[in-house]
Amino acid sequence: MDFWNNLEEAIGKTQKREENHDLKQEDIFNDSEITQLEWELAKKLEAIEEFTVDRFEEEYAILEDRKTGKMKHVLQSQLPKQIEEGDILLCIHGKYIINKEQTQIRQSQIEEKTKDLWEE
Repeated sequence: MDFWNNLEEAIGKTQKREENHDLKQEDIFNDSEITQLEWELAKKLEAIEEFTVDRFEEEYAILEDRKTGKMKHVLQSQLPKQIEEGDILLCIHGKYIINKEQTQIRQSQIEEKTKDLWEE
């Protein structure tokens, strides 16, 4: 029974990961140095890293790898100028872009959880 539950969970995670990278073309290439060719190649090679902006410390942004939970320090100058805490970033070949759709979904989920806490 656990095997089937684990398998179902793994398939669900894989599907979610694929959905997370299905961004609109204009969201990917506007305001970024990532080319369409880099994007397509990264998707095929599964070479897209995904981070959450945890916080800022001096000139660094502290990013949490969404897959491993490990923290990474990145100079803010290497990131999009409009990033905020909680934003979801995709990294392709050292270039970062904001995943606006996933950031909004995550913010909505947090708001729902917070709302549920106060209602009980």
